[in-house]
Amino acid sequence: MKKVENVEVFDKVKWHTERGMDFEEAKKHIFAVMIFLKEKKLLSEEGVDILESEGIDYDFSLNSDLLTLNGESFLIKNYKSYLKCSQKKGIPDAIIELNQKYLLSLIKVPKDKGFLYDSVDAHWPDCKKDGYKNYGDVVHYFNYLLEWLDISNLLNDNAKGYLEIRPVHKNFELRSWMLKDIANKAIPPVYDKWLRQIKYEEKNINMKILEDAINKEMLKK
Repeated sequence: MKKVENVEVFDKVKWHTERGMDFEEAKKHIFAVMIFLKEKKLLSEEGVDILESEGIDYDFSLNSDLLTLNGESFLIKNYKSYLKCSQKKGIPDAIIELNQKYLLSLIKVPKDKGFLYDSVDAHWPDCKKDGYKNYGDVVHYFNYLLEWLDISNLLNDNAKGYLEIRPVHKNFELRSWMLKDIANKAIPPVYDKWLRQIKYEEKNINMKILEDAINKEMLKK
């Protein structure tokens, strides 16, 4: 990124071609993110007009004039990592990761996050060492649990944005602020027991331990 006369320049096609990348390949990197920005309404009117009428040519510059204020703020935080991911894993994976970060940016996380139930970091690094190759398989139970909490009316509204992120992000933490009070009373004593009976690859996870704990807590009222 470079700043030129108060305009933030995030990328140019020629920056890539000057480093030896084929023009068509360089164009794809920028075109993919421009389409993403348009879909998320992060392009300014000028950005939309240029994308639709002129497209991406050799002189194209992805800069702040083409973005809304939210779009500029989002790219300042995430464009470098998008480029790194696109070069390492390919453009489709990079767009998926960029979309995850966009969805995460919409979630209003309180300053007091409450206590920690579980996290991706508690599982994926060790699973990777043990030979697991599919990240989605290992963290699938987080998505399953979030869906169950939502269906059971135990997920707070501000946490429902996590339902759209599949698989959960590598930095995901399951914390008490996400759950309603009855869940935070019933689940902690049995969470580890429930977790131990999970097999990472299974698609339909047995929720009976958590269901029984919730029902028991409800009977106290």
